Amino acid sequence: MGNDLVVVKTVPNGLDWNRYGFVAGKRMSKAVACNRVNRLLGEGARATPTITGWDVVLIARSQATTANYHELEACAAAVLPRAGILADKDGVEGIESARYEKARFGLNTFLSGRYFS
Repeated sequence: MGNDLVVVKTVPNGLDWNRYGFVAGKRMSKAVACNRVNRLLGEGARATPTITGWDVVLIARSQATTANYHELEACAAAVLPRAGILADKDGVEGIESARYEKARFGLNTFLSGRYFS
């Protein structure tokens, strides 16, 4: 899932916290620009409340080198809900927890009713 500036990949990790990874390839630009994009994506991801138990990788596209903080934060905030890991406004897990259970225990176990009521 992604947009013009950022692509997001998620997988459940079974932990009580999230782990984030930020990727900006060498073909984007020089190291200074890549590190700047990684820092800005990190701040944008930190400002967005997500449910716990996920490994999240945000991959910057080449247009991200010319974007400012607010544009990158908005893009990160736009792709995380589509990934299904955005927390409710109160920080409480909502419907996204069902997606986590389905990914963690497998679709057949999830649909059999053991984790779905």
